[in-house]
Amino acid sequence: MPRDQVLAYAEREGATSFDAPGATYTHRDGLWSFEVLIAEHGLGSDPALALMARVVHGADVAEDRDATPQSRGLLAIADGFALLDVDDQRQLELPVYDALYAWAKHEVASGAG
Repeated sequence: MPRDQVLAYAEREGATSFDAPGATYTHRDGLWSFEVLIAEHGLGSDPALALMARVVHGADVAEDRDATPQSRGLLAIADGFALLDVDDQRQLELPVYDALYAWAKHEVASGAG
């Protein structure tokens, strides 16, 4: 969905807007959308979410592509979704971020994260 349609769509559908100008969760105070979401919901004490946020940040911010070794892989997945024309709703139905969180929990538990 084009970014200029996100707010109208969210309002029409009763959804929460994300990662678009004027959205509920968007870049703010040096944080990127996912980081804002974590901060606003008080989830920063979860070390797996903190690791996941670093991965997502690297995938989202061109200057920080190498924030983690996984960041470029997540970007490749996101770009692949775009090339396949997978819409946002379908992407949310796929367990990519659930898998990333499971991986992050394992990394933290093993002391690697």
